[in-house]
Amino acid sequence: MPRSPHSALRQELVSRYDDVSPLSPRRADTTRTRTPAARLRRIPDLMPIENEQDWIVALKEKKDEEKTLTAGEILQFQEQCLREHNKYREKHGVRPLVLKKPLCRIAQEWAGHLAEIETLNKHKHSAYGENLFRGKGTIFTAEDVMKDWYDEGETYDFSKPVFHDSNSHFTQIIWKDTRYLGVGIQIANNHTYVVCNYHPAGNIIGNFANQVLPIKPLTQITDKAISDAKDQVYRDEFANACLEVHNKYRIKHGCPPLILSALLNKHATEWAQVRS
Repeated sequence: MPRSPHSALRQELVSRYDDVSPLSPRRADTTRTRTPAARLRRIPDLMPIENEQDWIVALKEKKDEEKTLTAGEILQFQEQCLREHNKYREKHGVRPLVLKKPLCRIAQEWAGHLAEIETLNKHKHSAYGENLFRGKGTIFTAEDVMKDWYDEGETYDFSKPVFHDSNSHFTQIIWKDTRYLGVGIQIANNHTYVVCNYHPAGNIIGNFANQVLPIKPLTQITDKAISDAKDQVYRDEFANACLEVHNKYRIKHGCPPLILSALLNKHATEWAQVRS
């Protein structure tokens, strides 16, 4: 009889349950380094499970808790975070940031520390600006984290440029004089921790007016610009039609076709305007 596609998953969880069950003879194995209590904490739920789907969900939760990031995944997140920063900074007309390895190393170490203590604490003795994020789950992207921080800008009053803790992530992201970025990410106990370091640091009291700039206004399209564009389209269409007629007659006489020259078109247009 064919096995259920989920039988392997079920068997793995059963095996883990047996390791801590008081009815299991393996509990007496003293060669195991983990105590039964420690193993018990590693199992997401040891209550009776009534159907196969519950087994799958329970095992998935356990695997999520144990998820670790590779060096490649960390680098990918750092690069994505840099792109998201610069996307928002461009909207406010400030220069893009540059990712710095020393800053990334500091940020990664602090993210690991936060994961160990399972809370968010500012690095009190750091000389760098700092943004922190903690979220339940292991599927947060750099875009998710950055949007959470940038959306604080909805409460920032550009007419009263002062520091507010409620939107300090936003103001650090777009701080004009900041040049370099460091990013760290750590996953532990089904939570994601992200640390961003900035140099020079932002959120300097007294400097908000010239450092936190509003979104650049969209370029205003004047009636004259529209009229000029229409004239250009007409001139291009006329030039192409004129070229087509020229080449039609040249073919009759065995001559090679002409090619439009933007420079000659410009001179011809200027002379036509002088003569008009």
